[in-house]
Amino acid sequence: MSAATSVYSETGALNKLNDAYWSATQQARVLQELRRDVRLVWEDEAAREINSRYLNPHEADDLSLREQIKEQVETLKQAEQKFEVAEDLSRQAEEFSKTVAERNQFARQDLDNAYGSYDVFVQYDADARAKFPAIQQLINRANAACE
Repeated sequence: MSAATSVYSETGALNKLNDAYWSATQQARVLQELRRDVRLVWEDEAAREINSRYLNPHEADDLSLREQIKEQVETLKQAEQKFEVAEDLSRQAEEFSKTVAERNQFARQDLDNAYGSYDVFVQYDADARAKFPAIQQLINRANAACE
């Protein structure tokens, strides 16, 4: 799954969650309004039993559920923001990696040139040292001729 697809699916999930939250809120509001309207006419033992066993716990559960959905929406938004930051950092790391690879290649080329120059130096140094005895001999002859 590509990064763009991942962000799109997270955004889609976030939209679905927002839609579910809105729908649950509307349904809960309608139910609570209905309960208020019915309370005026339905106030007997059966109503109290149904309210205490089913409707009051449902209202508490509904509030808790909607609060948790709200928290989840916020967490998903934060995760999406952090994902975008991570994606940006990943792109930067990739660019830095390319720069490092290029500079590494330049360094290798410079190192190859340095080794080549060193090889030439070693050859010239060996040639020069090989000529020292002959030079010394010529110096000795020149000194002898001047005496």
